[in-house]
Amino acid sequence: MTRIPTLLLLLLCATPSLASDDVQAQLIDKFQQGQYSGKGADGCLMCHGRDEQVTALFASPHGSLDTSASPMAKLQCETCHGPQGKHRGKNEPMINFGDEANVSAELQNSVCLSCHEDTERRDWHGSRHDFSEVACTDCHQIHTADDPVLSPAGEIATCTSCHSSEAADMM
Repeated sequence: MTRIPTLLLLLLCATPSLASDDVQAQLIDKFQQGQYSGKGADGCLMCHGRDEQVTALFASPHGSLDTSASPMAKLQCETCHGPQGKHRGKNEPMINFGDEANVSAELQNSVCLSCHEDTERRDWHGSRHDFSEVACTDCHQIHTADDPVLSPAGEIATCTSCHSSEAADMM
């Protein structure tokens, strides 16, 4: 079974997060113990299976079982959200992203970059977005068949939602 990337574990231990100290300590402990579930997504879907935002993942490349590069082909939900540990029943925290994030943008991004660190994203570290603590999920939609930012029109709409002066210049 795949283990959590070392970079992510280091960030969990060193990065201040949006989570309380107690939640942060629980997440660190879970990652160090590596208590990944044997049921994978089946365990998660017992509670989260009625949430359309969750199940939309299966229409996306991240939810595909057709490629070994997909999180679903690795540790399934736990690839990105961390080991289940005692989440079921005791409701231990899992890593949340986007509007419901419970960890810093740096930690969220380390999860994404643990798979997506390649030539297209090698300039992320030290970029304006990185220094501004923008999370990948502030722009990208993961649990969807088509990430709008990956199409030209969607990219413009996404970028101009924050970059209003650039939007005005385009007009």
